[in-house]
Amino acid sequence: MQEIERKFLIGELPKGMSPFETKTVYQNYLTVHGIEEVRIRKQVEGGIEKFDMSYKSGSGMIRNEIKFDISKEVFVDLDNLALKPGVEKYRRFFDYKGYDLMIDIFVNPELVVAEIEFESEQQAKEFTPPSWFGEEVTHLKEYKTKNIWRGLIQ
Repeated sequence: MQEIERKFLIGELPKGMSPFETKTVYQNYLTVHGIEEVRIRKQVEGGIEKFDMSYKSGSGMIRNEIKFDISKEVFVDLDNLALKPGVEKYRRFFDYKGYDLMIDIFVNPELVVAEIEFESEQQAKEFTPPSWFGEEVTHLKEYKTKNIWRGLIQ
């Protein structure tokens, strides 16, 4: 399955925008090699925990992704095998002009990034970001979550 998204830095949300969903996210990486990664993730929404594992490959706007649910026990076992610490963030979901807009507020380092997912590459290229979006960081390696994680373990 392909994931098509663009990423932007965010300073502040405009007044009046409120998320339709909010999650706390913890993710850790089992391996990162070049353009490939295997990560585990715990998401908490309304006190309900969900766990998944993903394989991703590629870079930039279009990447391949395979994702599946795992049990809490498997998550804990894998997290214990991973290098620590994992990345923690708060994810807010918005509907922005028919697009799925996710804003990630990272705990460490302090960083706010917007991600917008698209159905096609053409749709992604045609998207005009609103004026309150900051710099586009889709193709900048330092804003990939795996590289933020790498910075935590050095």
